[in-house]
Amino acid sequence: MTSPTRRDVLSAASAASVAALTGPGLVSAASKKGERVRVGQIGTAHPHASGKMATLRKLSDEFEVVGVVEPDPKRREAAQQRSPYEGLPFVSERELLKTEGLRMVAIETAVEELVPTAQRAVEAGMHLHLDKPAGDTLSDYEKLLDAAERRGRIVQMGYMFRHN
Repeated sequence: MTSPTRRDVLSAASAASVAALTGPGLVSAASKKGERVRVGQIGTAHPHASGKMATLRKLSDEFEVVGVVEPDPKRREAAQQRSPYEGLPFVSERELLKTEGLRMVAIETAVEELVPTAQRAVEAGMHLHLDKPAGDTLSDYEKLLDAAERRGRIVQMGYMFRHN
């Protein structure tokens, strides 16, 4: 038996973190209504961005990916060349957050933009998958969690297996 590769581990971790939403939360409620959760992704800079998108698309019975935001032209062009993003519309953040029926956003920006971007998404009424780390300061992350709690939104943090 061969040892798993880094890619195997990251893929499994990504699938596990997205699948965690299928418990008593967002996906379960949608599937009871015969619906898929409409989801978008903001950012492609985080190292786990394409793995998250690949997982969302793989779970197409549960999720409908409606768009991707990548404001940096070079990153957008690079993402459009990768298979997880093939055929997906790239839109502005404003357009994505105003998409009819959008319920969840995966935040996959550079670290310094994770929490500010997530804050805007929560203010727009979205549930979140937020990759780690949760920004630069604990206080900013706490403010994000407080805002999400006030609005009844779920914030799912990406899980890191390293050193556990």
